[in-house]
Amino acid sequence: MFKDECLQVNMNCSAINRIASANRIDSIPAPILSRFNVYHIDPPSHEHMCLVAQSVYSDLLNENSWGVLFEPTLPEVLIAHLFELSPREQKRALYNACGEAAFKQKNIKAKITLTVDDRVLIRTKEKKRTMGFY
Repeated sequence: MFKDECLQVNMNCSAINRIASANRIDSIPAPILSRFNVYHIDPPSHEHMCLVAQSVYSDLLNENSWGVLFEPTLPEVLIAHLFELSPREQKRALYNACGEAAFKQKNIKAKITLTVDDRVLIRTKEKKRTMGFY
């Protein structure tokens, strides 16, 4: 049994010889592509992206002792600002937003709710690094 880390689903992979993923198949040589069954997966819907963002946020809070200081649910307006980010980028942005929100709070008497003002934008298209020394 294999647990998919992204989907959090147990899978029986005993009959699989190879599995691969690609964002584009047009650059894969035909002899290699002919050895695979190709499945096209549609991008996540609005509803799915809401679930992904909330899941990333919940995991972040559960992984850190300071997570108990925050409201467990992300505001809908903040989720909308996370749609264009990958789950990894969402986690980084939410981590930074939690830091900003906690810094703004002088006396924490109630759970902290993240707002759009707390979000920290990160570049979604980072410069591609080359191999070697800098």
